[in-house]
Amino acid sequence: GEWEAAVDLFLGSLRADATNPPHLAMRTTKVVRTEAFHDVVRVCAKMRQYDAMSQVVHAMVVAYGHEVYPTVFKSMWFDPVRYSFHGLNGVTDKNRSDLLDSFAAAIVSCLQYVEYFDPLS
Repeated sequence: GEWEAAVDLFLGSLRADATNPPHLAMRTTKVVRTEAFHDVVRVCAKMRQYDAMSQVVHAMVVAYGHEVYPTVFKSMWFDPVRYSFHGLNGVTDKNRSDLLDSFAAAIVSCLQYVEYFDPLS
């Protein structure tokens, strides 16, 4: 799906930036990389692809050492009632509870990456 393409392209851009020489004009600027990161994380959250969301945060922070702020999780896309259940019809309260548990666990995992691997500390 589209979220898979977004994740693959973003991770590919991180790899390319890490391997391209600093003088190469094709390197991604910090602003562009951060905007793309926010978009990919939001798409993963909206599509309920929490493992992919964690993978993207891990790659950005741990694997490539880029600066990430917890504000990536402060937007309308992270309203679990409005977006986590988008397009789900006929789900039970148990399904909703399980989905919110998965969502919360992914957010906690991502925030731990951001906090533990803070490049400024």
